[in-house]
Amino acid sequence: MSSRILPIDSIDSGTLYFYNGDTVVFKLVEQNEWTLHGLKMKGNLWSLKNYAKESIFKYTLNNKDQVFYTQKPFEKNPMTKTEMANYIMGKKTANYEYKAKGEFLKGFAFGIILSMLDTYEFRNTYDKGFFKNSASWLTISSPFLSTPLIKLKLKQLNKNRDYLEVDNLEACYFQGYDQIFMKKNTKSIMSGSILGASIIVATKILLSP
Repeated sequence: MSSRILPIDSIDSGTLYFYNGDTVVFKLVEQNEWTLHGLKMKGNLWSLKNYAKESIFKYTLNNKDQVFYTQKPFEKNPMTKTEMANYIMGKKTANYEYKAKGEFLKGFAFGIILSMLDTYEFRNTYDKGFFKNSASWLTISSPFLSTPLIKLKLKQLNKNRDYLEVDNLEACYFQGYDQIFMKKNTKSIMSGSILGASIIVATKILLSP
């Protein structure tokens, strides 16, 4: 491509599709074997931005695709371009449409309940109750102990799928979707659990004489 400077308005905007499922509106100015050089919208202004081609599946401009993906000969069962397109579309859908707010609340409740039980004194008949014991390894481990909630959520999702009717392209889509789905749920549940446990620990410290 020509390296001469062009007015920004004269350069058409296209879309970059990344392997992680993200998309970016991009004005492609120049490219070489390894990098795309162009303009990305930042706030209300266009700013210069370079992207490595190895992170990008394709660039779409005026309904035409420039695909950068190539199958690597040393990979075991590498995806075709069509399979990879569906895999990335699954990631994109999960990235932009799936919200894990409910999982954050579940993790938060789990952290609260587990930490409350951890501080409960049940051995001393005359001084039973919550916040009587110091938080132990049980409270600290609450984010890791909450991981079954993540698998349960994926199991619930899979119940809605009829795998007997899933073809290879749909399977690629589900694979991409589930990868982001699990990532978001893991982050939300563990973050919620940490916050819940932290609140109980802070409350215990404040109530300590």
